[in-house]
Amino acid sequence: MQPTSNHFQFHGKGAEFFKIWVVNVLLTIVTLSLYRPWARVRTKRYLYQNTEINGQRFDFHANPKSMLVGHVLVMVALAVFAVCSLFAAPIAALLTVVFWFAFPALLVRSVRFNLSNTSIGNVRMGFSGSVGDYYIVLFKFLGMLILCGVLAGLLGGLTGLVFADAPTLKMLITGLSLVVLEAGAIVYLIWKQALFFGNNAQFGDMQFQSELRYSILLRKAAVWVAVYIGGIAAVIAIAIVVMISGDGFPNLVTMIGRAASGGPELLLVILPPLAFWAYKAFVQASAHNLYWNHVNLNHRHPFKSALPLGSFIGLSLINGVLTLCTFGLYYPVAKVKIIAAKLESLSLGDCDQLVAEFKPVEPSKGMVADSIFDSLNIDLAL
Repeated sequence: MQPTSNHFQFHGKGAEFFKIWVVNVLLTIVTLSLYRPWARVRTKRYLYQNTEINGQRFDFHANPKSMLVGHVLVMVALAVFAVCSLFAAPIAALLTVVFWFAFPALLVRSVRFNLSNTSIGNVRMGFSGSVGDYYIVLFKFLGMLILCGVLAGLLGGLTGLVFADAPTLKMLITGLSLVVLEAGAIVYLIWKQALFFGNNAQFGDMQFQSELRYSILLRKAAVWVAVYIGGIAAVIAIAIVVMISGDGFPNLVTMIGRAASGGPELLLVILPPLAFWAYKAFVQASAHNLYWNHVNLNHRHPFKSALPLGSFIGLSLINGVLTLCTFGLYYPVAKVKIIAAKLESLSLGDCDQLVAEFKPVEPSKGMVADSIFDSLNIDLAL
């Protein structure tokens, strides 16, 4: 059998998803958020069931009644935290510390819950990563941050010894080295998380593997930072040109009046959000391609992503403008378009040769953890 490359297909429609979204929002408001688990399951099932690969559809099997228990517990916990914030600040601070310490465990359980309730055809997915292994990743990152601070201090101290009469240079070297070293540590954390969640995902008895290297991600992150700095510099330069093109630097009242009348200052109102949306889309698209082009299934079936940067940035800008102009009503349509663009750029090689004995993966019992992340609007769906 000749190897084949099968693209993911998305059959969802913006108008269909808009109806689901409107009903979900209204019922969630009317029921004081108690409908939230059903809204989430309806949303995921629509998006999953309209995603296809090699003739097989995805599905989501979570039970909203079971998720309701976790959702109610989350609402009670948030209410207790709000009361403590007003009348017992030390207790609220303690609860915050407890939450952040428990955050990694909740994250891992939520990922396991989502994947174990996801299927492709008749085959369940799963997650084999342990909470302990994820805590190790985070503790290594904290150790790296401390080490970065020590190294930056040493570099600053050496600079002070060599240039004893230049305290400003010492501060500059210390600050720059600290920023560079800790940026490298943050990229390291992102890389280790990609490996942890990527290498522990399962499809039946097959294991996903992420072959992304730290050096590759570091170079890509450097490009993202360079583009960000260049974008800010360009926006500032344009702002300066606009402001001094008339009668020097106008005061705030004058600028608002000129912008309202459609003057060149209107550009200063429109340009920053457009630049931010464009940059966000650029990072999303390049990160999507970078991640999936280094993932394979069972060491034999590589994923490929060819999401075009230009068209994705254009789509994101149009979505942002239309969502803003419709006061958020265009959001579900925009979401469908973004999902379709990402999925239809993705392919999995040799789908017809995915022949193996699949072991069953039982649904996870992590409804409480999943509800916590859902309440915080953190979407951990595949």
